[in-house]
Amino acid sequence: MKMGILKVMTFNVRLDVDKGANDFGLRKHRIAELINREKPDVVGFQEATNRMRYDLSEMLDGYYIVGCGRDTTYRGESAAVAYRKDKFELLKLDNFWLSATPYVPGSRYGEDQSPCPRITTALLLVEKYDGKPFWFINTHLDHIGSIARLLGTTQLMQFMSEQKEPCVLAGDFNAGPAAKEIRALSANETLGLVDCTAEIKGTFHDFGRMMSNMAKIDYIFTNLPCDISKSYVCPDDAPDGTYYSDHLAVCAFVDAT
Repeated sequence: MKMGILKVMTFNVRLDVDKGANDFGLRKHRIAELINREKPDVVGFQEATNRMRYDLSEMLDGYYIVGCGRDTTYRGESAAVAYRKDKFELLKLDNFWLSATPYVPGSRYGEDQSPCPRITTALLLVEKYDGKPFWFINTHLDHIGSIARLLGTTQLMQFMSEQKEPCVLAGDFNAGPAAKEIRALSANETLGLVDCTAEIKGTFHDFGRMMSNMAKIDYIFTNLPCDISKSYVCPDDAPDGTYYSDHLAVCAFVDAT
């Protein structure tokens, strides 16, 4: 792969609440094996709790993991990001909540949002030996409220519009491609975002229960050059009955030269 072509991933790893075959203690080795095999340059995780972040930081080869939990104590579920130690310098790190008070921990929109706060982790990265700085922005929109999702999407577009560097926006948006909160991203002519996952049909399978009819709710958007035909999901055949998550990991390639 030529210098400047970056492999980026979004990966909802499912928080550690399940028991039996889908317990995180059984899944974490598969998650680490997948990432160490795929070797993405940057990964945006959703639903990674403190325990999960600590475990993954010990199991992943050559990555820093940054980001904090979404609760008032900075613990709990996060939108943490892992990036390759050997490849990038971290120029800026920003954690903010999707709310009218984005730097108040645990804050959220009213309207129809669930009780869950929603957090975004944004990194300004630059390749050590070549390339230009770019933002990798990882988020997880609300699973209940379409108004809350649209407000969150609007906030994310505002954040991106304030940056002079190009952006990669990744995450679990909890909405299908036809939803107005998703269409708003592609319709923003000022940002010029492309849906890198436009040709991917489904990403959420609920631990195999929807494998034949997966929902498309995980996305990667960018205003960097991207060949969407090269984007793909990482399949999961659940050996021994254990899936790596209830979502498929999604990969895309962007040109940061």
